[in-house]
Amino acid sequence: MRTVQRLPKTVTAAVLGALLLTAGGTGTASAATPADQAAARTAAKAKAARALVKPPVAKPPVRTPWGAPTEARFRTWAGNLVDSCLPSRPQGTGLSAATGTTVDELPLGLIEQCVGGYHHQRITRAFPTGPADYPQLRAQLLALGYPAERIHRVHGHNSSPVARIDLRLGRLGSDMAVDVTGYRTMVTAEPFGVPRSPEVKVTDVRRKPVIDRPQS
Repeated sequence: MRTVQRLPKTVTAAVLGALLLTAGGTGTASAATPADQAAARTAAKAKAARALVKPPVAKPPVRTPWGAPTEARFRTWAGNLVDSCLPSRPQGTGLSAATGTTVDELPLGLIEQCVGGYHHQRITRAFPTGPADYPQLRAQLLALGYPAERIHRVHGHNSSPVARIDLRLGRLGSDMAVDVTGYRTMVTAEPFGVPRSPEVKVTDVRRKPVIDRPQS
């Protein structure tokens, strides 16, 4: 007969306890692992989505073509242009006219002729073809940096659109304006002298008739 050897009660209890702990831990781990993995995947997706969302970027303020208030920038630029045409010892003063009256255009002095030549080249080069109407003519002049308050619409020859730009700065060499006329295939820019007085509207200055005008 085989003799059954019995283990001490303390050893038996320890072995059983270890087995129970092992079984319980395995069951808990195997039961919790899918849920933990699902939660980890969800957190990873949320983190990736947040990384794809870029913070809003502040847009720079809208500026005029020259990056400054149009009138102030224009006066600075136009004043420098006049200075470049001044002789070493300027002679004479600008002409004036009675306020509130319609006057004829004035002859351009040497300084105004120099300044007018720059405006003529700058404007005509900006129009490879003639504009279809006055709004297009005005829009291009605004793009060139001429202030809106200095651009005026006047009656043109044969219904051609004409924009008159007031170039007066209240100083020597700036007593002038320029008529920009749009024809079918070209644009002309005609500088002419105007009274210095700001109370004389540039639209009230009468132009001398031009015999040979381009045909529209």
